[in-house]
Amino acid sequence: MEKLNFLVCIAAAVTALSCGPEGLDASGARGSGPATHLPGENPGGPKPADTRPQVYLSGVRYPEGYDWRHATDEAEHVVFLLGDGEPLFESSSAPAEADTRLISNGRLFHTITVGDSTIIYADGMRQFAYRALEMTAALEDDGKGHIMTVSEPRSTEASFTYRINGSPKLKKKGLLASEGIRNGVFHYRDNDGRYIIVENGVEREVVEPAAGGTIASVIVHGGKVYAYEKVGPFILIQSEGKGVYIGAPNAIYNSIRLEEWFFHDGKGFLNFVSAKDHKGNPAAVVFRNGNEESHFEGYEFYNILEDGGKLAFILRTYGREEYSIAIGDNPPEPFPDGFVPHSKRAMDYSRGTLRLALDTPEGPVLWQDGKMARYSFNGYIDNIYVL
Repeated sequence: MEKLNFLVCIAAAVTALSCGPEGLDASGARGSGPATHLPGENPGGPKPADTRPQVYLSGVRYPEGYDWRHATDEAEHVVFLLGDGEPLFESSSAPAEADTRLISNGRLFHTITVGDSTIIYADGMRQFAYRALEMTAALEDDGKGHIMTVSEPRSTEASFTYRINGSPKLKKKGLLASEGIRNGVFHYRDNDGRYIIVENGVEREVVEPAAGGTIASVIVHGGKVYAYEKVGPFILIQSEGKGVYIGAPNAIYNSIRLEEWFFHDGKGFLNFVSAKDHKGNPAAVVFRNGNEESHFEGYEFYNILEDGGKLAFILRTYGREEYSIAIGDNPPEPFPDGFVPHSKRAMDYSRGTLRLALDTPEGPVLWQDGKMARYSFNGYIDNIYVL
């Protein structure tokens, strides 16, 4: 069983890494020697066959004294990209808004609109532009010269356009429902409540809700599409027109909100819900194949991370901006006072390593498997990407 003492790890790591000269060094971290790189990374020695960095961080740096948490005015800022702790790119013209920036294939993309056009940049270099005022909802760089985007209009219209290098390939009414594009595949929800799987710009499969049901989410697993539906008090998992009812969580909980679900460890589906029982008591609850497996009373899920079957839960105390972490079967342990996650994109659990970017009163920190690097600039890390 994996054991974590979050408070002890944080306290020890701050002591170890916060010494040394102040100011922004190559990585933006305080300290000297190993502290200038991501914990556990060795800048010296032989390089792997793929010499590209493996861990990428992006974020925004503001002038000292600027209160970015509460300010309503725009301020000078620098958007940066680090690779394995080394600076790769920074710009004072790239937008600070998180929904305009993302990392794909080790490159930092950002979107701006000028006049009646939308322009896509990668590491500060213009890639393409097209005539429309849109926001980039998802982007994937396949590394072979194809940049795929799903963009939505800067209006109230529920529609999107799928493009490759700016050239439109598919335009539909509806909203992007997947978290992004993965290997050229994404899905969207149309105005009739159906979910449509798109692969390389072609609509591959349409998932219809069951009679009286409402689809909450779909996933693709093992080449099949599965839909999570609410049908009265029941939860229905259906695929290829065949469905299996997996229980009635509402028999215990009269309010459930699906946060995440996926096929786990060859043992069926896990469903993660933030719920309230019939007395109004909140809880973060894990169901496996319809049966309750874990229960975190007084919490709601902020994020669920999975790596090779291992699970990590970021929990928020219901009604308060207080956070805790639970790994595997261990009970939740609270973050130190004032430590809060910046965003879901600023978390990663892969290759056996859990990474969290946290905001603190003293500046951003990167927590990585019990070690922490404290950064001395005024701003935040809002994206972690691992190749």
